[in-house]
Amino acid sequence: MPLVNVVNIVNKRSDNFLAECLFKSIGAYNTMKQGNAFYSTQAINQFITDQNIYCDDVEIVDGSGISRSNNVTVKTMAQLLLNIYKNDKIFNIYKNSLAVSGLEGTLRRRMKNGYEGKFYGKTGTLNGVSSLTGYYEPEEGRYYIVSMVFQFSKKDHNYYKNIQDHIIESIY
Repeated sequence: MPLVNVVNIVNKRSDNFLAECLFKSIGAYNTMKQGNAFYSTQAINQFITDQNIYCDDVEIVDGSGISRSNNVTVKTMAQLLLNIYKNDKIFNIYKNSLAVSGLEGTLRRRMKNGYEGKFYGKTGTLNGVSSLTGYYEPEEGRYYIVSMVFQFSKKDHNYYKNIQDHIIESIY
């Protein structure tokens, strides 16, 4: 399967198994050795450093984001999205791999009521954590980078997902 197809599945559907496979493939490709979390983490950390992306307090231990040992800041995610946006070779490929508000993937039931197709993003959910990061396009060709992570011990995920959606809609 072409890499772009794998990335599309991982991003649109939030497929954790394929995310782990992709993560370990990065380590294998970079070292020409067996793919494992150690080599993958080294490769990703080097990429982040090479791209001058904020990396203080960043800890990546898996590809799916399921481990509680992962720690990625919204600043890191936003800078990564900005670097992708500035790269004409990959921006549209990456943007099109993301879930789309009101239309497809993990965002197909979110941001309806006139916001369909306006936000391209990746969701993340753990017990007590809800994140959303991506590109908001209020008008064609004009993008805002949005990245947020909520940690909580009260209420449920839907409460915080609704807040995320309202924040994005209020930008319009």
